[in-house]
Amino acid sequence: MRKNDKNFDRDYLGKALERFTKEVLLQHNIKSCAGDYWIGKTRWECDIVVETADVIILIEVKKKPLTRRARAGSDISLVLDLAQSLLDAQKQAGNHEMQLRKEGYLDLHDNGKIHRIEINGRNIERIALSFTDFGSFHDRMFLEKFLTAVTTLKFTVSDSKYKKQFDKINQAIASLQDQNRFLYPEDGLHHRPYFNCWFFSLPQLMIILDGVNDAEEFRDVLWGIRGMSNGHGDLCYDIRYAERMKTSNPQWYAVMLQMAHNGKTFMTG
Repeated sequence: MRKNDKNFDRDYLGKALERFTKEVLLQHNIKSCAGDYWIGKTRWECDIVVETADVIILIEVKKKPLTRRARAGSDISLVLDLAQSLLDAQKQAGNHEMQLRKEGYLDLHDNGKIHRIEINGRNIERIALSFTDFGSFHDRMFLEKFLTAVTTLKFTVSDSKYKKQFDKINQAIASLQDQNRFLYPEDGLHHRPYFNCWFFSLPQLMIILDGVNDAEEFRDVLWGIRGMSNGHGDLCYDIRYAERMKTSNPQWYAVMLQMAHNGKTFMTG
């Protein structure tokens, strides 16, 4: 089908993944909305928004997989794969967050309907959702350090065939830098500007939603692992650890939640 339609990935596969993700959320009684909005003459698309009483969860879905060349050790392929999945998604979600904090609301236009998202003092979490697994790159400690490091860089490449792609990466980096200057003006180089950022694969999201029955419980699972890392990129371990602490040691679990709220990370093993 790609041979017959050069826009197959964008118009069909990407939209199909968004619809599937919304359906997965709905199966767990998690309502979501989506739509487009305009900033000047630029149209921005917001893939999925989930609201709870105290959190707005922005989810950007990316179909880009971790390619064979990247898995085989090609540095250029790895950077391109991460840029077209994680980096692009966080850039988009960061723009949504910036508009929400600037205007106090976001009007999403979807098939003639308008969904208004009002911030009302709530936290904002940004999830980059990949179609397939990126292995340990999903680990929150890696994610935060990667985004912090990459936004201090400007890429150059000697091979001209990659120039256009790396120019786009540099544009995305510049956008993230602009977002940080707006979101954290008093902090300058904010010490943890990406603590509210996540990177999940679709299968990982389904694991997270196991046993979840509404948006508030979805938020609770995220908060349980928000400030936690085992150093091995093992999401399942973190989820089970949080569940075990919640039942066996509720006082420590309360400390975990407070640390997560305060932007602190602790190691579990």
